[in-house]
Amino acid sequence: MRETDLVDYPERDAECLAWRGVRHSLRVVLFGAGSAALLGLSSACQETLTQVDSRVVAPATRPALDIADGLPRLAELVTDETRSAGDVVLGRWEDSWSMAVAAGSSLRAGIYDSAVGWDLAFDTTSARTAIESVHATIAAIEGVAHPLPPHLSRQLAEARRLVAAAETALGEGDVTEAALATLRSADALRGTTPEMVARDLVETAERALAAAAQERPDSEATGHPRARRLTDWARSAVDTGDYEKAIQRAYYACRLLGVDIR
Repeated sequence: MRETDLVDYPERDAECLAWRGVRHSLRVVLFGAGSAALLGLSSACQETLTQVDSRVVAPATRPALDIADGLPRLAELVTDETRSAGDVVLGRWEDSWSMAVAAGSSLRAGIYDSAVGWDLAFDTTSARTAIESVHATIAAIEGVAHPLPPHLSRQLAEARRLVAAAETALGEGDVTEAALATLRSADALRGTTPEMVARDLVETAERALAAAAQERPDSEATGHPRARRLTDWARSAVDTGDYEKAIQRAYYACRLLGVDIR
């Protein structure tokens, strides 16, 4: 059986899905049927993201923000003197982004909460540059036609709050708090990227399948075999870096499993 036999793609002939206001450093990507090559389509289309979302995303998929590289990383904010001594924790931070979403988030929170104990010192100039980088990314996102879907707007609001806290801390001379708040703000923005949206959707589908198996261990409810195959394909797509397919497949799996994705 082909994977396309498992999914009924609505709005296959959707046209004119481009919108204005997208800046060069960021694209809003509506992954799924009828959403390929959104940018560069007819500029005569005047639909907002909400209109596009109601026509394509709601029945089929979930948008993500394709943010250009440039968000700060932990290793970029520590001083040269402490970078080599902190190799272990810096490596753990990097590894956290390839973990399950909840586990990675928990690991990073632990690193941030224990930064002083890890003997990490932060560079003032690097912290200021990082704050500017986060502001630039937020500005690019705000250039997209609004309103954003709730799962993106929540992350954006959190990023704004945290980078404002970072600026306040830096103004008060607390470089450590400024750096940590900036990293948390950047993390919120990374949570909107195709990779993280894909990972979150796949893990949601996997949890739903596990719960369904516990509730009905001797039989499979209608739709579960299809959902399992879609989830397996989505996991494979994540592993190969094809986040567009991963989002598409995992979203449909979640819908088959009755998962309420907000």
